[in-house]
Amino acid sequence: MKRALNLLPLLIFAPAAVLLPVGIRLSTADTAASPAFIDVTDAAGISYLGDTYGLAWGDFDGDGYLDLFAGNHQGTPALYRNNGDGTFSDVLDGSGIGPRGDRHDSSFVDYDNDGDLDLYITIGAKGGTGEGPNQLYQNDGQGQFTNVAEEAGVQDNLGRGRGAAWADYDNDGDLDLFIANAFSENAPNAFFRNNGDGTFENIGAEVNLAQYIS
Repeated sequence: MKRALNLLPLLIFAPAAVLLPVGIRLSTADTAASPAFIDVTDAAGISYLGDTYGLAWGDFDGDGYLDLFAGNHQGTPALYRNNGDGTFSDVLDGSGIGPRGDRHDSSFVDYDNDGDLDLYITIGAKGGTGEGPNQLYQNDGQGQFTNVAEEAGVQDNLGRGRGAAWADYDNDGDLDLFIANAFSENAPNAFFRNNGDGTFENIGAEVNLAQYIS
């Protein structure tokens, strides 16, 4: 019987202050009903240690293979380009993505509808002091990123960002952004409507999504 190779990346990451490596496991099984997992982390080139909160998969360079961003809480993240042969290369240096930050979540998303994936990162704002605003990295289509969060209006400076979700809630053809914040009455959850011109407007209170977690 032929064995089917089923490539299913499984990421294991560390919550809180526990330092563990990010892991990728590729599954191989005779049938989908009986999966078996083989640890190929080292072979794939993702031996990564860090206090990792947010991971994002996306084909940021448009070559048909899923790449990986691994955020690191208060440390240096990693941007792994998929080489298409089962291995990855960290291409963070020279990508334009900042080396450090109080990162909690990340997502690849085409917020500007230009056909390539941009990267959004929620930041803890240094405990709500406003010193660590969220980051929106615009992809130039060549794998180079520029932080345009301030111009776009999605920094959410005081928000202690814990997670972000994207969806076209108003069916106007562009993606809007919900940010889950924590522990700050001064910076509740935020909901940013995409204006379609590269900018966003926070309408969280208007749509009854501006609660906060105490």
